[in-house]
Amino acid sequence: MQRFFNSLLGLSLLVLVVFSTGCGEDDGGGTTVLPPAIFLASGDDVISFDSEIPVTQTSFSVSVDVSDGDALLQSLTITENGTTIPAANLEFDEGLTTAQNPFLIVGDDASGTIYDIEITPSGATPNTTSTYVFTVSDVDGMTASTELNITFSGDPATVTVAGVGINSGDDRSTAEASFQVDVTASAGTFDLSQIAVYENGVLLPAENVSSVDPLDGSLTALPSNPANVTDGLAFASTIQIDPVAPAAGLRTYTVEFSDTEGGLGSATFDVNFVEPMVDVLMGQLLNAAGPQGQGGLDLDDGNGAINSTSVLAEIKDEGIDQALPAETNWKQQISGANGATLVRIDANNQPDGFDFDQVVSYQEVIDAYNAGAPVSVTSALAGGEVFGVLRDGNYYLIRIAEVNVVVEPIGTPGGNDDNYVIDIINEAN
Repeated sequence: MQRFFNSLLGLSLLVLVVFSTGCGEDDGGGTTVLPPAIFLASGDDVISFDSEIPVTQTSFSVSVDVSDGDALLQSLTITENGTTIPAANLEFDEGLTTAQNPFLIVGDDASGTIYDIEITPSGATPNTTSTYVFTVSDVDGMTASTELNITFSGDPATVTVAGVGINSGDDRSTAEASFQVDVTASAGTFDLSQIAVYENGVLLPAENVSSVDPLDGSLTALPSNPANVTDGLAFASTIQIDPVAPAAGLRTYTVEFSDTEGGLGSATFDVNFVEPMVDVLMGQLLNAAGPQGQGGLDLDDGNGAINSTSVLAEIKDEGIDQALPAETNWKQQISGANGATLVRIDANNQPDGFDFDQVVSYQEVIDAYNAGAPVSVTSALAGGEVFGVLRDGNYYLIRIAEVNVVVEPIGTPGGNDDNYVIDIINEAN
């Protein structure tokens, strides 16, 4: 009897274990909840995947397929770059209108439907991408989303910049840091709106950027930076850039044009500034026919209070032509002194375009001299002419800055105070 009871008890426990196992919950510990679903359906004239459209296209359409899960649908929200799109920028194809976004889903649509929606982008600019997110929610707070990236294609302005010494390996002196470049721009998809000039990524002060008058070379500072352009289709001008606090080193400049829709086109170039390794000074050479102590010029220190025969002089004035009236008898000619040789510097025959103001190394002085044309005595001089001088292994560059004819009153003994003002470049001490 005891053995029967024990057997019955064991059988009961086995049945209890089997029953308990068969009635237990899933390993997840609860019932699975089915959320809503959303995707962009394909079709005629709708976009269902990441796409590119012209920036001039004012709108695009999508077909949004939403379906419920375990709960009825409640709303649809559409954002553009993280911001809820204004309801006025959404138009539903089935005649539905909405005064708000999120859009409430009601009636039979709460179980699932397809919405054809035309979207008007907000402030699209050429060659930018906007992200649109479509989110459906149900009455239990469950959500589902899908994303669409739209790239707005368009041509920005085409910009070119040309000038001596930019991106060419040439150095510019910090002593004469200002430079000029020729800038051209043509409109892309939209009209030109503004020009902006940057130095190392920072907008230059307006007073550091000037337009150059093509007739007389006069400068007019920009009224602002950026500045409006007057012709929406094309721009062509020479501008002067005055670097901020010139110092040795490489600087990057960008000339940028924006269009009426915010598109940007630009050209970038580098300029390398160096501290000059030559001395730049000024001297005055007087008419050699004047009083004792004039007619020669020492190119080492700019001293013009010396005779044309002085051993200190590298160049000398050629005096007067006594066959001519006193008012016009100054020859306005110079020559080398004390064995110095003179060459004429023609910028067109110099490598990489010669610029007197941008000579920064003694080697440039030597190279300019070697490319010059020998001349024993110059013709009558005019302002702006450049010459090279070599004496006893020392090289110099000179530029005639002024030719000043001094006419004495009639009846007054001639003082022969006629003179040249001369810019001089020599080797730094």
